[in-house]
Amino acid sequence: FWLPVRSGIVEGLQDIACVATEGGPAKPLDCALRGEDPVSNWVPDPLLAEACCMHFVAAEGPSSREALRHLGVRTFGYAELVGCLRHQGGSWMKAMFLDGDSRSGFFSDVFGSLADAVRADSSCLVELQSLEIFPVEGSTSDDVTFSTSVGLYTGLSGAVPESWQQPFVRHLHRGLELSAHGWKLLQLLGLGPIGESELEELALQHALASANAAATEFVDLRTLWSALAVLRRSFLFGHSVSRPWEELAGAFLLPSTSGHLMSPQALSLRSFLGVELRLPRVVVNILHSFAGLPLVQDLPLLERVASPKLEPHGQDWNLGWEVFLHFLGCRPLDPMGLDAMESYFEISAQLGNILSTSAFWLRAVDSEATIAYVDYALGHHVSAGSGQGSMICRWLHHLPVLWVDEYITLADMFLHEVFHGIGGERLAYLRDVPSTPRIHGLLQQVGVSHRVDQQSLLKVLRWLRNRNVEDMGLAADIYGRLHDLGFSNPGDEEFILVPGRSYMHADDCTWHPFRVALLSRCCRSAPLAESYGRFRPSVQDALQRWVRASPEGSAGEICDALLQAIACARADPGNPHRLSNKDLVMPDVAARGLFAAAKSAVEMLAQLCLQDDSQGNVTFDYFVQHRMIVIPGIAGDGDDSSHCRLLLMGEAFWSVEPSLRQLPCAAWSLEANYGSSEAIKHFFTVVLRVRETLSRERLQQTLDASRRRGGLASSAGSGDGAAGTGSAVEEGLDLRALLEAPGAAGQEEDFDLDHAVAAACQRARGSRLPDDGLERGSDAPAAARDMAPRAWRRSGSLGGITVFSVDGQPPPQVQRPDMNVLRRVCAAFGLAVGQIAFAFDPTGRCVCEENLFLDLARIPRASSLVSPGSALIFWATEVATMVAHQGTGPAINERLLQVQADLLAHALSGLLQSDAQIGAGSGGHAEQSSGEPSWSPGGYSGGGSSWSSGYAGQSGGYGSQSNFQDAHGTWAAHHWQSGRH
Repeated sequence: FWLPVRSGIVEGLQDIACVATEGGPAKPLDCALRGEDPVSNWVPDPLLAEACCMHFVAAEGPSSREALRHLGVRTFGYAELVGCLRHQGGSWMKAMFLDGDSRSGFFSDVFGSLADAVRADSSCLVELQSLEIFPVEGSTSDDVTFSTSVGLYTGLSGAVPESWQQPFVRHLHRGLELSAHGWKLLQLLGLGPIGESELEELALQHALASANAAATEFVDLRTLWSALAVLRRSFLFGHSVSRPWEELAGAFLLPSTSGHLMSPQALSLRSFLGVELRLPRVVVNILHSFAGLPLVQDLPLLERVASPKLEPHGQDWNLGWEVFLHFLGCRPLDPMGLDAMESYFEISAQLGNILSTSAFWLRAVDSEATIAYVDYALGHHVSAGSGQGSMICRWLHHLPVLWVDEYITLADMFLHEVFHGIGGERLAYLRDVPSTPRIHGLLQQVGVSHRVDQQSLLKVLRWLRNRNVEDMGLAADIYGRLHDLGFSNPGDEEFILVPGRSYMHADDCTWHPFRVALLSRCCRSAPLAESYGRFRPSVQDALQRWVRASPEGSAGEICDALLQAIACARADPGNPHRLSNKDLVMPDVAARGLFAAAKSAVEMLAQLCLQDDSQGNVTFDYFVQHRMIVIPGIAGDGDDSSHCRLLLMGEAFWSVEPSLRQLPCAAWSLEANYGSSEAIKHFFTVVLRVRETLSRERLQQTLDASRRRGGLASSAGSGDGAAGTGSAVEEGLDLRALLEAPGAAGQEEDFDLDHAVAAACQRARGSRLPDDGLERGSDAPAAARDMAPRAWRRSGSLGGITVFSVDGQPPPQVQRPDMNVLRRVCAAFGLAVGQIAFAFDPTGRCVCEENLFLDLARIPRASSLVSPGSALIFWATEVATMVAHQGTGPAINERLLQVQADLLAHALSGLLQSDAQIGAGSGGHAEQSSGEPSWSPGGYSGGGSSWSSGYAGQSGGYGSQSNFQDAHGTWAAHHWQSGRH
C-alpha cells in the first residue's frame, strides 16, 4: 500500500523547489551533496552554480542525506569537478595557484580526487589528458601557465644545467608541492622528471625545427642556444641521438654576429682553444700600430658565429663550443694564418696559461671529440718538417706562461712526473697530466718536455744557467745521464758548471789545472778535477770527454796564464789586478812566485814548440806584443826573491861572451836563469828569436846610448826600457848595476818625526767615519801592504759608538766599555767620540790601518783591568796607535812606533795631570768647568780647547756612578752568541 504512495510523493516533488541549498530553495535534481571527498570543500557554491547549474545542500545530516538521495539529489563527484576545472578557462585553478597559502592543499585534493576517479573508471584517463590543469613555469619562475599532461614532465634533469632546459622543457611549476595522494594522479598519467636521453631528443627536435622555420617564422635564439648547449654536451660525452651525428653536421642553422641564422660552413669560430676574441678592432689596430704592423682592414673573411646567449657553465665553456661547432662545420680560427692579423696578439697572450694547466689536459682527455680537436688546433696533424709545421711549433714554444712571479715560455716547462726526480723543485713543472701517448705527443708539440733524453737534459741545464742555479750535485747528475745517453759534444753553449764562476764553455775548462800554483790561480780556464773528482765515474768520464785534459797542452793557455800572473805582480797593491771570477792574487804574492811560474811556463812551451810549429807561432805572437821574458833579481837588487824584471825579446840574450862573464850582466842571461838545455835554448833563440850571445861591443853601444839619453836605466836591447819605480816587478835591465856598487841606489830618505806627528794629528782631527765599502788603499809601498783591502760594513752600535765589521760579519758579544774613559782619552788627542768607531776583523788583523777604528776584540782586555788608571793608559795606547797610522800608513814598523811613542807621551802627560787634579778633590767629586786638557803637536794645552768638546761640561769625578751610564750594557742593535775575544 505504502510503496506506491511513496513513489508518487517523490515523483511529485521533482519539480518543486523543496530542498534548502546554500543558494536558496532548489529542485532536487538541481542540488548536490558535498559528500566525503575533501575537494568539494574547496568548491564555492557560486562556482558550482555557474559551472554545473547546481547548488550545494545547505545542511547535511545522516538522516536528511538519505532522504535527499531518495529525492534524486546527487553527491558532488568527478563530472562536477571537471566542470568546475574547465569553467572560464580554468580561472578557478589560476586563482587558487596564486594563493600561496592554499596552493598545496588545493591541488593535492584536486589531483587526489581525479586519481580516485581514474582508479574507479579508467575511461576517465583519456579525458584527463586533455585537461589543462597542470601549472607549468613560463619564461620566469613568477610566470605560470596551465598545460595538459601531454609532453609534460614533473621536473628537469639533474645532469644538465636548468637554465639550458627551461626554454624548451615543459615541467610542473617548482612552486607546486603535492601530497602523496595528489602525486597518484601524476603516476597514473605516467608523468615524471625528464631523462637525459629524452632531453637530448627534445633538444634535437627544437634545433631541427628552428632550422626548418628560419625562413618563415621567428626563431627564439635563447631556445635555440639552449637546445644546442644540450646537444653540445651530448656530443662531447659521446652520447648517441636518434640520428647519426655525421648526418647532423650540416643540418642546423647557427646564429651569426650579424643576427642571422646561417649555415655552419659559412661561419668561423670566435675562440681558439678556449681563448675568446674580445678586443675591438680599434684596439687591435692600436697594438698593430705600436708594433709597426699593418692595420687590420675589413678583409673578406667568413663571418663569425655569435656568442651563446647563455651563462657560461664549466671551465671549458669556450673550448666545448669550439669542439662542437667545428664538428658542425664552422672553420676554426687560425692565429698563424688567415686570422693572424686580428687574433695573434690576443691568443698569444692567453693561450700559454691555458696549456700549462693540468686541468686543461685532464678534461681534454675525458672526451675523444675534445682531444681530437685539440690535436687538430695545435697543428699536430701538420708535418713538423714542413714550413707551416715549423712555424706553428715555434709559436707554441714561445707562448708566455705566468710561473710564480715571472713569465716563462711553454718550452721552459717539464712534466712533473718525469723530471721531479732529476730537478727537484728547481724546474717549472706541468703537473698531474694523463700519461698517455697521445697527450705526450701534444706536449711535445707545445714544447713541454715529457721524457728524459739528450735534448730535455740540455734544456734543464739551460734553465739552471739562466736562473744562476749553481747546484753541483744536480749538474753532475745531468752530466752523468748525458754520458749514459751517448752525448759527446756540448758545442758552443755554456753548459759546464764551475763553482764560483757559474756556467762556462767546454773550451774554457780543463780537467786538470796547471801544476804551478801561480799559473793555476792566473789561468782563465777552469779546472774541474778538484770539484767533480768525487762524483761517479760516468760524470768524470763525461767531463773528461768534453774538456781538455790540461791547460799545459796549449801554448795560448800557458802564455795567457803567464801574462795574467805578470799583470797581478805589476799591479798597485791598492788596486790589485782582478781576474774574472777568480780569487784575488795580491801583487806581492804574484811577484814572489813569478819567476818560478815563468820558468815552468818556458819549459812547457819549449816542449810544445818542438812538437808543433803552430804552437810556436801562437807563443811568438804573445811574446812580441808583451814583456813576458822574466828574469829574477840581480846584483844590486838584494836578496829579495820577489824582485823580477820583464824583458822584451829584443832586450833579452841567451848568453854572454867569455870576457863578460865576470860582469853583472852575466847574471841577466837566459842561460844562467833558465838552464842550458837544448829545448830551452831552441825556444828562446829560434822560436822567440832572442840574441844568442851578448858581446862586449854590443854592451858598450847600449851604455853609450843610455848616457846620451841622460840615464842608465835602459836595456841591453833596444834601449827604450824604463827602470823600476820601487815596484817588485820592473821593466827592462837596470844598467846602473854595471857602474854602481850594490845597494847604492834606492837609499831611504831621512825620516822627519815632527812632520809625521803633525800630519797624523791633522789627518785624524779632520777625519770622519767612512761609508760602507772597500778600504781606499794607502800610499805606502806595496811591500808594506801584503793583504787584500777589506770591505767594512756597519753592524750596530756600542755605547753610542758605531761598530764596523769585515763584510758585515756578526761581531762577538762584549760589555760596553767605560765611556767616560774613552771620552777623556779622545779629548786628550783632540778627537770627538763621534769621529771614532769600534771595528771587528775575525782574522785578527789590525783594524786601524786606514780608519779611526778601535779593535772591538780588545774591549774584554780593557774591562779586566782593575785600576782605573790602567784602563786610561790602555785606551790611550790604543788611540795613539790608531792616530799614528794616519801619519805613517798601514805598515807596522819603526816609524809607526816612533810616532806612537811621541803621541802617547804628550797625551798621557795631560791625562795623568788631569787625573791627579780630579783625585785631589773632595771624595773624588771635583767640579770640572773647563773640560779635559788636550794636546796638539808642539806641546800641551790646557782645558777649554775646542778639541775637548766630547768631555766638556761633565760633572763628577772619575769613576763616579753618574758617569757610568749602563756600564754593563750590551749591544744596541744585535746580540751575537759567538765571537772571538
